[in-house]
Amino acid sequence: MPPEERFADLFKAARILLEMGISEEDQIYPTLAFANELGQGVEIIEQKERLVSAWEDCSDIWADAVGAFSRRYPSI
Repeated sequence: MPPEERFADLFKAARILLEMGISEEDQIYPTLAFANELGQGVEIIEQKERLVSAWEDCSDIWADAVGAFSRRYPSI
């Protein structure tokens, strides 16, 4: 796959972080790592959907979802 396709999710996430003015490293690094894993074909699409849904619902649900994801994928 050409780099512009393989890293499309990573570039999109970086643009969104910039547009939202996110500057905290504890948000930037995991977000970009996750986006990169999506672009590399890792089977975590279901996890992505769960995180997006939790983020839209409530900060407490988001924190729980992030914690569960972090335990399941500690390298990300």
